Amino acid sequence: MKKYLILYLLILVLLFSKMFLYQTLCLAITSEEFNVLSGQEKKTLLKDALQSSLSQMQNFSAKYTNQRFLCEFHDKKIISKTFPVTQDQYEYRRIGKSFWFHHWWTVSQNNKFNEVANTEAFESFDVTKGELRTLSTANHYKNKEWYAYIMNELAPACRDSLLPDLFDASCICDSYNVLGHIIQQVDNWNFLESEQNHLILLEMRDYSCEVPEQSSGTRKVWIDPEKNFSVVRELRNLLIANTVVWQVKECDDFQYLEGIWVPQKISVYGCFPGMPEKGSGSLLSVEDMKIGKLKRADLVVDFPKGTKVFDKIKGIEYFEGDPIPGTPSPQFTYVRYSLIILGVIFILLGIWKKIYEIKQGSKG
Repeated sequence: MKKYLILYLLILVLLFSKMFLYQTLCLAITSEEFNVLSGQEKKTLLKDALQSSLSQMQNFSAKYTNQRFLCEFHDKKIISKTFPVTQDQYEYRRIGKSFWFHHWWTVSQNNKFNEVANTEAFESFDVTKGELRTLSTANHYKNKEWYAYIMNELAPACRDSLLPDLFDASCICDSYNVLGHIIQQVDNWNFLESEQNHLILLEMRDYSCEVPEQSSGTRKVWIDPEKNFSVVRELRNLLIANTVVWQVKECDDFQYLEGIWVPQKISVYGCFPGMPEKGSGSLLSVEDMKIGKLKRADLVVDFPKGTKVFDKIKGIEYFEGDPIPGTPSPQFTYVRYSLIILGVIFILLGIWKKIYEIKQGSKG
């Protein structure tokens, strides 16, 4: 028994040592040390390092703002911009594959009331229940009206395609979607010589795009090995309806949080189809981020009283606070349980009476 216990402890030590080794190596290795490795060694180290980063980001929360703007470019660099067009605020929470998301923004409206529209939207997904809950405002002016949907889990591909921008904004080292794509397709990436010596440059040609109308494209990713192999820049050239468009993402102002390098600012910008010198972009700024502090209760979306709820799972509609169709009222439930209890008492009395009669008969 003691031998098996020692063996079990040794296995645990090896597993934790391997994880610690990857984290230490990620923090210590330089691009020069990385470049002397063989191609397969590079891919193995890169995959393990990124997987280690992702494994540490299974519980986190972030608050951030997003300022959107129009801009003009020269040689894929911004030379002027109208800033901002809109400004949004977000809060995002995640535990494993379950998440909670709050989005609110203020937009001035030129209406007869000369009022400001305050818009809010919530979304949560509980992977254990396979349940997606959304809550939004339907009227943003004098009377705020809420409506909500309860739905089944969407297809994994749909959920993944919905979240990349949120992950970018939440600043998980860079983009959760990019990390996952590199890990899954690591053998299809090529290592190139970077003009910035301290960075690693990867390229994938003719990769499959997420959006159906995007047929193919090239993708370049610049990685900093001294910051847990964080993606610091990404360039995509896409073919949409036979028109080439491009998009750039740049991560900046990295901070070291709980063993992870996290960018506090992310710029995303790109051209309009057929207009390589004009386009739009956004600047994401993190206001607060915590890792490993969330509980399951933090992922619940509560519907305010009076919310119009459309439950697509049960196929019913109701207002929050009113009796839910098909659900017994509290009074009916009380009466039902009272009758059950009385029935049990009568049955027990009948059994007791029968036993008593049998005993009396045996005495006679």
